[in-house]
Amino acid sequence: MTDLRNKIVLKFKDLLDKHEFENTEVLSVDLEKGIYNSVIKKCNEKEIIKRWTNKIFKKIYLNKAISIYSNLDPDSYIENTRLIKRFKANEFKACEIALLDSLQMFPEVWKTIYDDKERRDKVLYEVNKDMATDIFTCSRCKKKECTYYQLQTRSADEPMTTFVTCLNCGKRWKC
Repeated sequence: MTDLRNKIVLKFKDLLDKHEFENTEVLSVDLEKGIYNSVIKKCNEKEIIKRWTNKIFKKIYLNKAISIYSNLDPDSYIENTRLIKRFKANEFKACEIALLDSLQMFPEVWKTIYDDKERRDKVLYEVNKDMATDIFTCSRCKKKECTYYQLQTRSADEPMTTFVTCLNCGKRWKC
């Protein structure tokens, strides 16, 4: 193990000792191994050279270690007080913590953010068939499932421009 990995193990050992864990040596080594394995996996996906001399690899490793440490430490700026309790209650193994995403690590904060995003995406991308009209026929798919709106794009003495969107294939046109 490199000096950096040993320092990370010692940091986690101190944190676990502070919160009265048993077997802190084994747990801190497992935490570090989980971090290392998740970084290796990420670097494989992104085709990054996995050597300690590679600054990018080292930075990814440090960022992951800091992220896990900050989430485990209830006194850190993140203020994630439940993760250390969940870890102590054996909700997950030490080597699995590095594989958790932000929602799994700190659901109290991220759940509302994810729900808001899902709600916004649903409004933006879900097709509303109630607003469909059969006035227009799509030239691409030949269906009569379209929505439209009108705008005055030219001078007032000219007719309004109608913008049409096919709900079936997504084609847009104006008439």
